[in-house]
Amino acid sequence: MSQKLADQLKADFENITNISCEATFMKKGDDHQPTTLRNGQKGVYVFLLDKHVCFKVGKANTNSKARWNSHHYSLDGYTPSTLTKSMLNNLPTLRHHFDDNDINNFELILDKYGLKSSKFKLGIKSLDKTTVKKLSDELGMKQWIRDNMSRIELVLNDCEDDFDSNLLEAIVQFRLKPIFEGKNA
Repeated sequence: MSQKLADQLKADFENITNISCEATFMKKGDDHQPTTLRNGQKGVYVFLLDKHVCFKVGKANTNSKARWNSHHYSLDGYTPSTLTKSMLNNLPTLRHHFDDNDINNFELILDKYGLKSSKFKLGIKSLDKTTVKKLSDELGMKQWIRDNMSRIELVLNDCEDDFDSNLLEAIVQFRLKPIFEGKNA
């Protein structure tokens, strides 16, 4: 998997819309460094294992920049659908793709906080902000995601409405069929 997949997604969008788009592939590990959207930019981000296993596709418009570079890498009690929450709510799904030791460690940490994977999204709401921050730090999801998943960023510049980013997100979801969308999100 490489920049080629990002470029294919970009071409799909540009061929339909005639709107230019920047596409960047970030390999898991040190290359996985989310950017910051500049004023007037919006985009679609993708978390994936390889071109056949996509975990999450999302978009950030001009008023939701934190979704672009931070919400998906940590926990909080209020952001409804993030990669981290979807993963922790569906640990059995991750067992098909990642090392059992990592998943077992996540389960042990959750258990320490009285949380179960299958009810994680409900359980985290009962924790106070300080406890959620401590749990997030202990899980180390930011580094784990960066070490274990690649990322694609598709950036749109100077757009007036959200129709373009909605379409871009839909095209990418259609092509990649992310695991954590809809009922699993």
